[in-house]
Amino acid sequence: MPPPSAGGLPPELRPEHPLLGLGYRRPVETRELVRLDGAARRSGAAAVAEEVPVALVYNGRPHVVMMATPADLEDLAAGFTLSEGIVRGAADIAGIEVERHARGVEARLRIPEEAAA
Repeated sequence: MPPPSAGGLPPELRPEHPLLGLGYRRPVETRELVRLDGAARRSGAAAVAEEVPVALVYNGRPHVVMMATPADLEDLAAGFTLSEGIVRGAADIAGIEVERHARGVEARLRIPEEAAA
């Protein structure tokens, strides 16, 4: 973490910083835009899917960080764990806890120790 600024907060935690509250973002936000059509320019807005860093942590050990839309994170964690063959079946996942942070999201999974190794 960078040293605190004169205001006591690191730059990315100041209210004016574009990444403030990254882990608390909604899955879709309306964003301002400029539509270009040849030489014509029109201002507008559009719904845009948000992405945030999501860390998957198995039994307290970090495994991977990926960018993902901040919705259905338990399903993302379970699906990744199953599709990557980390566990043999869904019953091996004892629990999933999602914790949101200023810099992203952590999905903590409890799985058999031999699978976590």
